[in-house]
Amino acid sequence: MTLAQFAHDKNMTYEQYEQLQANIKALAEATLQDLKQVHKTDTGVYYPITEIIHPLADNNTKAFLIVELKKLGVEFYDNNALYRY
Repeated sequence: MTLAQFAHDKNMTYEQYEQLQANIKALAEATLQDLKQVHKTDTGVYYPITEIIHPLADNNTKAFLIVELKKLGVEFYDNNALYRY
């Protein structure tokens, strides 16, 4: 499911869709900055995503956040359960 399909299914307006898109991008950038503080880059070790994404987060939003983090260079493994940067 794409973000546009998700917004359409939730009956969001175009402005709400753009705001959701901006919020996810901002959250991904903030998460990446946190990652840089928590673990050194290029360690080669995968860490559980529960360190960066709350386990009770909405599954749809979590998927979109993971997509944005992938665009920023974060690598995911084991069905997006582990990450490294």
